[in-house]
Amino acid sequence: MAFNLKQVVVAGEPASLTETGKNTKSDNLSKHELEYLLTLLKNADLKGHQIEMFYSMIIKLQNQYISINK
Repeated sequence: MAFNLKQVVVAGEPASLTETGKNTKSDNLSKHELEYLLTLLKNADLKGHQIEMFYSMIIKLQNQYISINK
């Protein structure tokens, strides 16, 4: 399955796309987006083989969240 985007909205503002379809605005997540993801992931139900990657991803998200709150 593929998605075709005509307009991307980041933090309530339209962001333009390059010809390759990449977002020209920063790819960093906002504080609100990080809070949302961390809340969703807090309640995730994992299998054993998923835990290592999940833990690594959570640490990265938490570090980004901490750096935004400084």
